Amino acid sequence: MLNYLRIRFLDDKDGSGKLLVRAQADGFSGESGAYFNVDDLQAFAESLMVFPLPAYDSRRAISGGFGALPGRDEVPQEHVGISVYLADRQRGYIGIQVRMATEVWPQTRPESKKQASVEILVTYEPLAKFGRDLLSVVRGSLDEAVVPGETSL
Repeated sequence: MLNYLRIRFLDDKDGSGKLLVRAQADGFSGESGAYFNVDDLQAFAESLMVFPLPAYDSRRAISGGFGALPGRDEVPQEHVGISVYLADRQRGYIGIQVRMATEVWPQTRPESKKQASVEILVTYEPLAKFGRDLLSVVRGSLDEAVVPGETSL
């Protein structure tokens, strides 16, 4: 499997948990983890099962890391970010942009930060299956959700 997105979830049993992400596309790869609300992850997973994807749906993007403020969507230090969007409407390709970065603590040199951003291309059926599997991962009935990607357009 050359291009893929793989997700696991460590449930804290308090309505949140750590999402562990690994992605690879066309020779580039990365992995990271960030804490998310279970409800937000479930809404994200459910939004991936919609056909056709609406032009805009804020549930199709998640972002986690340090410094998030209540009522604000931006995360100053993003460790995991996933955005899903139409890449080629005519051919039915959907893009999944996966952003991964290491944590930078106050004592960490900012230059030592590692980060990667890759795009995984999929079609509707693998995306819907990934959404179902992600729901199962968040609910604890499946160990990991994996979506294989297509080769670049």
